[in-house]
Amino acid sequence: STGLQNRGLGVRLPSHLPILKKEIKMGKINQGISSLKTFIAEVKVELVKCAWPTRKELLGQSVVVIVAVIILGAFVGLCDAVNVNLLGLIIR
Repeated sequence: STGLQNRGLGVRLPSHLPILKKEIKMGKINQGISSLKTFIAEVKVELVKCAWPTRKELLGQSVVVIVAVIILGAFVGLCDAVNVNLLGLIIR
């Protein structure tokens, strides 16, 4: 076509022309990107307000969690072994 291109030239379309679906889609994409930037900025502000544990507290709590998982795993394994043996006696 011999007409002017709308991109980069600052050409304004007359208001009576229909808006292209591509332009609407790009507007939604730009709006989504803007919303994401706002969300990330707000998350940064909230993370500054958080009370973070010290290294010593973090290590202590991690040890507690690891020990609890080991104990719970041993308990579940013991229950499983007992159930397998009981079912073995019942089925025989």
